[in-house]
Amino acid sequence: MTIVYKSNSITITKNKKNDFVLSYEDDNYKHFWSNTISQLESYKQSQTKTQKQAFFNAYSIEPLTELLKIKKNLLSYRHAMLLFLCIGDQLNYLEKDKHSVLTFDLKDIIIINSNADRNDSIFLFLNTKKFYPIKDKQIVINNPFNIKNLFLSPELKNINSLPAHIPLSSSYYSIAFLISFCLNNSIIKSNRTFKEFLDHLTIIRDTKLYFSLIRCLDDKPQNRFYLFI
Repeated sequence: MTIVYKSNSITITKNKKNDFVLSYEDDNYKHFWSNTISQLESYKQSQTKTQKQAFFNAYSIEPLTELLKIKKNLLSYRHAMLLFLCIGDQLNYLEKDKHSVLTFDLKDIIIINSNADRNDSIFLFLNTKKFYPIKDKQIVINNPFNIKNLFLSPELKNINSLPAHIPLSSSYYSIAFLISFCLNNSIIKSNRTFKEFLDHLTIIRDTKLYFSLIRCLDDKPQNRFYLFI
């Protein structure tokens, strides 16, 4: 077996051509893992005292960072849309487990390709160490976090002491910021105001993804919604 991905207690190994195994700890995120395994279309699952395994088929697996290198830091509209939809599904089910993701990183997202053309890919966030508990629709922060993360929400930037509570929609901002960066990384050089995001996303203006992203990037957390309609 060859390890193709590893993050803390999560590993993906390749048994043979097109045959992979996702292994993870038996934790409290049952809804999150149920959705993740469903997206993989796992054909078999097994369990030990400490680990669960999901067997699935794929043409290849690669980190998002590798795809960005291949695409010269410019994701296609389709890939950006799939990234939004797949991660949105995971977030939705993770919230059922009373947790959310505080910050997103490019290195934490992997791509499951079903063919060489990458036209039907699945994007998955696989780093449970970045899960934070939710209470009363607020993300509870008791531990220090990476303040140098590229995709911090405005609320996270304003935290100056712990413990702290921030709106659940902070995670929506972070993933929308990451996707905007993947469409054109020049946004990182701006002041990242809402107006600048609007200007930056003119490359996909009047598309479903455009409106989905700007709904998540509103300056006011209460105005953010994770919707693709």
